[in-house]
Amino acid sequence: MPATFTLPGKFEAQRLEEYMSANKGAFYIAKPQNGGQGDGMHIFKDWKDVSGSVSKGSECVVQRYIDKPLTLEGVKFDLRVYVVVIGVGEQMRGYICDEGLARFCTTNYEKPSPENFKKIYMHLTNYSINRLSDDYISTPQDEDILKETNGHKRTLQSLQ
Repeated sequence: MPATFTLPGKFEAQRLEEYMSANKGAFYIAKPQNGGQGDGMHIFKDWKDVSGSVSKGSECVVQRYIDKPLTLEGVKFDLRVYVVVIGVGEQMRGYICDEGLARFCTTNYEKPSPENFKKIYMHLTNYSINRLSDDYISTPQDEDILKETNGHKRTLQSLQ
């Protein structure tokens, strides 16, 4: 799990600034808590790029960006596995859904650099972002979705 910081907060901001000083050259991703569907997410390298967002009063989670992610077919992806948790304490049970989603970027992945770290179609897997790319391949909305192997949003079963 990458180093994670919740901002604002004087203590957390100080921890993040110290972490960034000790890890020069690393990239970070900021995810606003009041955002959704990728709104306001950004990748950055310098403290001034996150401190400006926090000073505007927006709460966010900042994580060190994983620059060597798993890729499939040359693109970054994420997996969505759905679990229903029932009960609490000793009676807690969880049920994993038989199916889930895989979401793919629409541009081949390259390690972040000063030249490419703002290429959102390469670094962010959010469907709401990638569907706007000229390279986005839609997934059928019928029974063939389980067989789809080319779309940028697929079922987990299709990855087998």
